[in-house]
Amino acid sequence: MSDWTSQQIQLHRELLEKTHSLKSWRQVAEHCFDDCEFHDPASPAEVAEAEAKLGVALPEELKALYLQSNGLFANYGANLIMSIQDCLAENHTMRSSPDFRELYMPFDHLLIFGGAGNGDLFFFPVMIDGSLGNENVFIWDHETDSRQWFAGGLKDFLARYAVNLEA
Repeated sequence: MSDWTSQQIQLHRELLEKTHSLKSWRQVAEHCFDDCEFHDPASPAEVAEAEAKLGVALPEELKALYLQSNGLFANYGANLIMSIQDCLAENHTMRSSPDFRELYMPFDHLLIFGGAGNGDLFFFPVMIDGSLGNENVFIWDHETDSRQWFAGGLKDFLARYAVNLEA
């Protein structure tokens, strides 16, 4: 986010420092947002079933989060990290909708896992061999169909999203 103020850059650094050693995703999220809503954890079987249906192994950070809370709502109810069920449904819809195929570039290489609450979606890129190349998070803009790098992992994602709210 090249247009961040010095205060936003400092806030981002502080959030990353505070959350760096935390193992609980609840604690990480609570450091970033005042209004977090958590859910009962997903089971390892639900995670494995989602991976099979999606055709890709979930990033380790996302698996760990799902095993602590099956999704995360924050910022006035934004589905920041979708439940496994919502993740499966959203990926299916985006990949198979005939309307979307006419309007947008393909979504087959995206592992959509969250939303900004305004129609934009967050995703991990899926490589041609079906693997995830890394755990970088990207954002899809629903108005322009652009796909841009957003964060270097899930903790950075939460911190950057929180800082962007300050803008």
